[in-house]
Amino acid sequence: MNRLNLVLACSFLCCLWVGANGCSSSGATSTVPPPPDPTVEGPITEPGGPFVAGTRGIILETVGYEQAEYFISGTATSYASAEELSSDGRWEVEPGETAEYKTRALVYRPRNPSAFSGTVVVEWLNVSGGLDAAPDWSAMHTEIMRE
Repeated sequence: MNRLNLVLACSFLCCLWVGANGCSSSGATSTVPPPPDPTVEGPITEPGGPFVAGTRGIILETVGYEQAEYFISGTATSYASAEELSSDGRWEVEPGETAEYKTRALVYRPRNPSAFSGTVVVEWLNVSGGLDAAPDWSAMHTEIMRE
């Protein structure tokens, strides 16, 4: 696995882990097992470039950036409450059903690896309008590329 695929897989696993375990500073340890490692395919180059609304007006090459598309797949586990849900948001959960998943990740990065600051911004592609849209990237791309 090359370095970019490793970063993608680790970022994706961190999102899954936080989603399953929540963010807490209470010091409590979770009994939820980590998700299995996903499979990362890519960069995907066929049949053409990915379409994401709001990202097409930027000519990335002119600002030293590039875009790549990856597929991430694996088995996801659902979780159900092991007890009645309380209002404090601290619940014990237990693994439920599993399902196969396959999603994609678009990566915008500097063409020159030494220009990478080490900061990763993760954005869910909003599909509520019937196509992929990247409102965060559309609003923040100038600042992201500057920093």
